Amino acid sequence: MRQSNRLVLGAALLLALLSCSQDAGTGPSTSNPPAGGSIFVNSIPSGAAITLDSRATGKTTPDTLKDVPTGAHTIALSLPSFADSTVTVTVSAGQVAGVLLALRSIVGSVFVASAPSGAAIALDGAATGKVTPDTLRNLAAGSHAITLSLGGFADSAVAVTVTAGGVASVSVALRSLASQYAGTWMGTTSQNLPVFFRVNSQGVVDSLTARLRLNFPTFTCTGTFPATPPIAINAARVDAVVGLPAVTNIGTTLHGTFSSATSVSGTYDGFSGSFFITCGSTFSVGTGSPLAAGTWQATRQGEATVALGRVVEPAWSVTWR
Repeated sequence: MRQSNRLVLGAALLLALLSCSQDAGTGPSTSNPPAGGSIFVNSIPSGAAITLDSRATGKTTPDTLKDVPTGAHTIALSLPSFADSTVTVTVSAGQVAGVLLALRSIVGSVFVASAPSGAAIALDGAATGKVTPDTLRNLAAGSHAITLSLGGFADSAVAVTVTAGGVASVSVALRSLASQYAGTWMGTTSQNLPVFFRVNSQGVVDSLTARLRLNFPTFTCTGTFPATPPIAINAARVDAVVGLPAVTNIGTTLHGTFSSATSVSGTYDGFSGSFFITCGSTFSVGTGSPLAAGTWQATRQGEATVALGRVVEPAWSVTWR
């Protein structure tokens, strides 16, 4: 009986030892270490797209990249108007690495002003939709052309150099297109007959009429000689070809020189050539010199109030005597 009890106890002890041996040598682990770490990525300014080892992550700063394998990795950030920026970071198991990059701007701005203000701003030949004063932003570094346009003033172009991250300044005094001769002018010829013309604000004679007396061998006629506008002023001169309507080859050219902004004087050419004309009951056809050369002068009566267009000259009608 005692012998059998000893055998049972020995067997139980052997089974217990085998069980402990299996638990110690082949049982599962209860504490696996993490396989990778994380990277917190931020930038100044924020909103930059994050690339990890040349692969887009779909994330923008600030954000955290998780489950990154341990070891060295390359973080690249990209943001419009800023230079791409890269950095190498080492990831440790179970740790969070940190990255903060200050991005470098590759664009600048230009503040544009004019005197007077309100001029439309064009950049490199394209309209911006802005008027002075205003600031053009996010311009690529380098040279640019700014053009300003305002009614009544000459377009003005200026070159400006934009530096990355900088603000350039442009201020332009616009040149008025208004002519110093603008206004209504009236005077007389050497025949003591009236001359009328008008200079608009752009320096164009847009209406001119002269009354001239024609002397024929057997009769004398006085007619209104209108010019066909516009007749541009060139180098402070006015030259206008005038003629009688519906009359062949009867006409002359008025030449004038402005001695000041209020005074002008000049000459008109004599006429020689074929003609036909009816003056009262007299009809004449032939060749002769019905108009002798002469002089004229005029003074400005007032400033032009309309920039463009015609004015109605005095109601001079053709008269014969």
